Amino acid sequence: GGSGEPGEQQGGEGEAEEFHAWWTLGRRRAASEGKVQRGWLRQPYVVGIRLMTMWPTEAPWWDDGTLDKFWPVAEQEGVPISMYCPERSKMVGDIAARHPGLPIIVDHIGMRVFDIFKTPPGMEDWPNLMALKKHANVTIKVTGIPEAMAERHPFPKSQQRVKEIYEHFGPDRMMWGSNYPPTTVVCTYREAVDLIRAGCPFLSAADKAKIMAGTAIKVFKLPWKI
Repeated sequence: GGSGEPGEQQGGEGEAEEFHAWWTLGRRRAASEGKVQRGWLRQPYVVGIRLMTMWPTEAPWWDDGTLDKFWPVAEQEGVPISMYCPERSKMVGDIAARHPGLPIIVDHIGMRVFDIFKTPPGMEDWPNLMALKKHANVTIKVTGIPEAMAERHPFPKSQQRVKEIYEHFGPDRMMWGSNYPPTTVVCTYREAVDLIRAGCPFLSAADKAKIMAGTAIKVFKLPWKI
């Protein structure tokens, strides 16, 4: 990771010589003017933008009109937007409905994955997350589930949550991630991988291939094959 204009590099996946990343916007003006997305995907290895309601600098943007010009330009440019908006799935649905051509990725199954032992995350928003099924432009990132469930391997509650997402969205709209290193508060990286790779017996081998790699390749238009 690192810093840059107009955003901050957040993370990515790739081979040794080919690192792909999405960026977190760090400038209110850049977001509100709707200019930052023009040509965004022509930057080397950049595949999307990540927004987070948890940061004090970004939290007001979702409700104060800052992003009103951002969404239509991102939609026109086809920029995938990863959103970490814990317990705000209704808002995500409203954005998805207004901009049906905008690829939206819901981070961490729409749940809080921090301060989990101090205040365990609740399930009140879960029906709203399931309701996102009707928006074909929404993909659910099945990341951080052990943290959201505040449980350790072999993750019985996490496997149940994956099953419910699978039954609503199917493997073509599910994308795995480890949330490493934060996930180490409850599990190792290997255990995070094994939630899908070795667990979830209701998933076929083809389903797991899509969730573990295929969906990300499709959504982010990565030049890889599985």
